[in-house]
Amino acid sequence: WCHNRLNKTSPPPPATSAIDSIMTNDTTENGSKRQKVIIHAPHSSLIPPPQLRSLVSGWLQDDIPSHFDVGGHVVGPTIQKAELWMKSSGVLAGIPFFEAVFAVCGECSIQWEDDAIEGKLFNINDNKKIKLATVTGPVSH
Repeated sequence: WCHNRLNKTSPPPPATSAIDSIMTNDTTENGSKRQKVIIHAPHSSLIPPPQLRSLVSGWLQDDIPSHFDVGGHVVGPTIQKAELWMKSSGVLAGIPFFEAVFAVCGECSIQWEDDAIEGKLFNINDNKKIKLATVTGPVSH
């Protein structure tokens, strides 16, 4: 699970056992060059991916009808987009679980906003909200 953070002037943080970083080159919309630091979520390795996938599969099985999914049949396989918004101040946590849910569902993709970083504190004022991600996939999944 990787999250992007822009780094304009300072070098990336040193890699540690908790945070691994990789620097890549990127071009902005106006054509200027910048460096992008890709940082792995600090605790994403605590639950191995196969175990995380198994946990999520179990949770979804508990939540899905045991025989015929009437709701899934009614909405059909149309491709739609859904957005994840943060509506109150707090720390963004759970990105590995969010990604695992849609990986298990299959045929879904997640586009994270640049500010959506695991463990980041967001201060939200004046009834505003912050878009964190867009999920695209079949609505029946």
